[in-house]
Amino acid sequence: MSIATVGSSSMIDILPPDLQRAQRAIAKPEVIAMMKALADYGLGVCMPHAHAETASGFAALPLGMVWVERNQTVTFETADAAASGARIPVAWRYETDANGVACVAECGCCHFDPATQSHNRP
Repeated sequence: MSIATVGSSSMIDILPPDLQRAQRAIAKPEVIAMMKALADYGLGVCMPHAHAETASGFAALPLGMVWVERNQTVTFETADAAASGARIPVAWRYETDANGVACVAECGCCHFDPATQSHNRP
């Protein structure tokens, strides 16, 4: 997928303002430079979001919330609730109100079983 095909203008225009800004920022030279630097570490860029009953179906992910993937199902949970269980953080953002970097997504799609020395789906 190229930057030109990230999202149609008509779809971007119905997103909440914070998410519109995020979508439009992807093509900015300074964001591309950040993505190139992140790629050196095997990291990328995401748009933290929640799902809502709106025209676009999207909402900005509230501070303190985490999207959690379990068994190929996504739920939205408070950071405290998401902290329990065997999951690995997979997305972060800088939150000025949350002491800097905060996890915004976790994946619990598999876990390592030391008894069998294999990865298993829970």
